[in-house]
Amino acid sequence: MADHINKNELIRRMKILVDAVIPALADHTKTRQEMEDLVFPQGHPARAAVRWKPESEIYVSYMSFITWMALNDFNRRHDLTTDLNSFRRDKAKYQSRRARPRDPAISVLDQLGDIFIRRTGKVLLTSITKKKVIIEPNVEGVEATGVKEPDPVKVNISGFPIYDFDGKSSGEIGKGGGADVLLEYSPEMFGPHGTGGLRGPGTNPDEALFHELIHAHRDTEGISMSLAVSGKYFNLEEFVAVVITNIYLSEKKQSRLRDNEKDFSILQQPDKFLDNVQHISPEPRALLDVFRWKQPQYFWRMAQIDPSIAAFNPIRQLYLEKTRIVDWAVDAIQTTFGPLSRVKDLIP
Repeated sequence: MADHINKNELIRRMKILVDAVIPALADHTKTRQEMEDLVFPQGHPARAAVRWKPESEIYVSYMSFITWMALNDFNRRHDLTTDLNSFRRDKAKYQSRRARPRDPAISVLDQLGDIFIRRTGKVLLTSITKKKVIIEPNVEGVEATGVKEPDPVKVNISGFPIYDFDGKSSGEIGKGGGADVLLEYSPEMFGPHGTGGLRGPGTNPDEALFHELIHAHRDTEGISMSLAVSGKYFNLEEFVAVVITNIYLSEKKQSRLRDNEKDFSILQQPDKFLDNVQHISPEPRALLDVFRWKQPQYFWRMAQIDPSIAAFNPIRQLYLEKTRIVDWAVDAIQTTFGPLSRVKDLIP
């Protein structure tokens, strides 16, 4: 079983391995190419990723060999410096583990497939087209699952101040444009038998990945917005991710939906969600209007999902409310001024 360690410890171990093992390998191997084949069996440079679909900007990667050794065989590092065959056996173990991309217990590809067969999932995955999302194993534990932002200025909406998760200003202003993002996620940490020990709505492997892909998508578009939201949502980004994931859960015919971002408690009175039974501020309609403003096409595609597919869909509910208002306005205008064509097409 691999260790779960924090990033600082991982970097420390990797440095020790590189400093100890690489010189020893140089003594034992005849050519630079032979040494590189041992150190980088996944291909050089260190990260080799598989594109999920030819038209997709989602990539699935496995950890580098050096990272794998730091997690699995760090205590045997002295053996690796003296016994080339021991190093080769480690390489074979690593390659065997990396060559099983469709093992149901560990496969990110399987989770993406489970997401894609659903309408909500197809809307999400086919929207990730602007920048790359690279999914690689999370080595730190379930709490570290998530998107690692390469450049907050690029992923945050243009002109809006950037705040951290606790609502403290970073002093920077978003410029938008989006950026490639790294998403650290390991399926085996989730689900009833997952190593993370999480229970409740949204804790199955595909559901956890779906939630994080919402964040990744908005980062690649450069429209993330750290607008504070009261209660246990923290900010607009977490509100959007929880709500859209709940629509996904509803499509899976789950009646228990997630209540907030802080924990995995059950949402009460989901049929009255838009009426703000959670007493959050800003209220849900206003927050979804912000989502609609920056992602009108995504909003529209989600609104087209029929209640027979997903019974819980506040995006559709809000869309229908606005459509009724437009219908009323068109009727009023036409009653007063005569026929008015294509008014609805002018409404965002």
